[in-house]
Formats: sequence, C-alpha cells, structure tokens
Amino acid sequence: MGSNKTQRQKAAEGYEAYSKSVERLGKQISEEAIELGLHDSAMVGFVADVVRGIDGLPESQVGRLISKA
Repeated sequence: MGSNKTQRQKAAEGYEAYSKSVERLGKQISEEAIELGLHDSAMVGFVADVVRGIDGLPESQVGRLISKA
C-alpha cells in the first residue's frame, strides 16, 4: 500500500492518533490533579484552568468547554 492510502484509511489513522493523544493527555492531567489532592469540582476547575492555558484557543471555545464540564 505505502503512499496509496485511501482517504478513509488516512482519516482512520488520524482519528486513532487523535484518540490516543486525548487519552494520554487526559491521564496526565488526571494524575497531576490527583497529586495536587484535587477531586470533584476542584478537579473540574483545574481542567478548566488547563484549557484556558492553551495558546491559540479562542476564549469563546474555552467558555463552551468549561460550561460542559
């Protein structure tokens, strides 16, 4: 196959990489929160603060993410 991958294969690989990154970062953030002794609403606040710290993420997106937490 090599470079002759279909769009579907490329999309599937991209989704798999995306999923693995989300899982890895989620675990990392959770471990950090636990080390800080955070739980429940304090952990939600911590995650919100982490999201706010992402460069280039529009403020409106941050607000939507926080409101879903």
